[in-house]
Amino acid sequence: MTKYYLEWKNVGIESGSPWQHFYLVKRDEIFVGPDAVKLYWESGDVIRGGPSINPAGGYVITETGKLSLSSDAMPSTGRPPERGSVEITSQITLSMWNDMVGLAPKVDLAKYDYELPFADQGTVTNSNAVILTLLNAVGVDIREINGISNLNVPGAGGSSPTLLGFGVEKGIVASENLKSGVNIQ
Repeated sequence: MTKYYLEWKNVGIESGSPWQHFYLVKRDEIFVGPDAVKLYWESGDVIRGGPSINPAGGYVITETGKLSLSSDAMPSTGRPPERGSVEITSQITLSMWNDMVGLAPKVDLAKYDYELPFADQGTVTNSNAVILTLLNAVGVDIREINGISNLNVPGAGGSSPTLLGFGVEKGIVASENLKSGVNIQ
């Protein structure tokens, strides 16, 4: 059975950052044996956003493909305690996943500057805004997902939920399922 997850990790130039970075994961439950849990957390496909220049510069870019080959790959020891995860299988279908994979490169075409969150910033174009935008495109308001309300996710929550556009025209379509306002970039 395929399961879908919204996962996060602490990010920042310094360790102990107060911000979390969201990414989406699709996993098939096929593992058995003593290493099943470790293998499970290392497996799957990912949809993520990030900076084109590390640690946090350049343009907002997206990445899709194998989790193990991405910037969000799990360590070989399994899921570390500072990473979080909520299952969103009841809100995502394979068709919706495929739509988000297809839309992700269109965020790249928009060439948004990658921004770190700072106080009193109205919009934040970053990896979390990518996930907010892609979930919005398939009719899911990320802020309505149970288990994430206590996270600090600039670009997807708090005072800076930022909806990005697609393509060079930066076309934006807000889902009718958005439950509250967003900033449009």
